[in-house]
Order: sequence, then structure tokens, then C-alpha cells
Amino acid sequence: MTAVSRTSGSEAETLALGERLGRCLRAGDAVALDGPLGAGKTVLVRGLVAGAGAVGAVRSPTFVLHAVHPGPLPVHHLDLYRLAPSLDPRTLGLDEMLETGAALVEWAERVGPDPLGWFNARCRISIVGPTARELALTGPGRLCAAWTRG
Repeated sequence: MTAVSRTSGSEAETLALGERLGRCLRAGDAVALDGPLGAGKTVLVRGLVAGAGAVGAVRSPTFVLHAVHPGPLPVHHLDLYRLAPSLDPRTLGLDEMLETGAALVEWAERVGPDPLGWFNARCRISIVGPTARELALTGPGRLCAAWTRG
């Protein structure tokens, strides 16, 4: 596992970081996205989806739990914010999603410290200013390398 950190000064920069990372996603990748409300998790997901070549409007799936963005690499976008902490994470069907696609999971900490070993990457977004965000990514070298370019 590799760890890298980047500072984004705007929504456009966060989108660009997501696009670079999205171009490196593969089937089986599960990225946990953590951070407070308003940190920019869904903004990052918009970039990830675009970079992966998937289609569809990206909105926070808080009220629908799961959105699928079809494309050469199907991207599953989940938001666990409203789930009960006692939920058995196996009921989400993430194993099946990862067979042919990638998963981006907002509020991943709601299932605990990755009890089933799903996540091969984790991005923690911190608010450091009115528009500035610190994005810390831990994951395979191919994903982290995407953030060191450009």
C-alpha cells in the first residue's frame, strides 16, 4: 500500500484529481471515501466516474443508497450515511458489484474498519479552508501514482 496526499483549492481541482484516479480504476477496486459533510466526497466521485468512462449524472445517493454508472467499467456509487451502524455489511452485495465493476463508497466508516476486506483504497477528505480540501489516499501504487502526475 502507498499513501499520498494532495491539496485541492477548488471543486474543479477535486474533479480533476478524481478524473486522474478514475482512469486507473479496475474491476474489483473498492474505494472508501471518508470525510465530514460538505468535504467534497461526491465531487470527487463525479471525477472518478468521468475518468473511468462511466456515464450518468452523479448525485449523492444518500436517499437511494446505490447508484450504478454504466460504461466500459461499471462504477457503483454507494452512500452509507443513513445506514444503521449495526447493519451487516454483507447485505449490501458489494462482492457481486466488484466482480465486474468498481465501487466508490461514501461514509464507508459506517460498516466499521472494513470487516470483510473490501476496500483496496481509502481516501480521507478534510476541510482545510473555505474551498480548500486535503485529500489523503492510501491504496495500490497504480492508484496513488495517478495523484502524483499533473
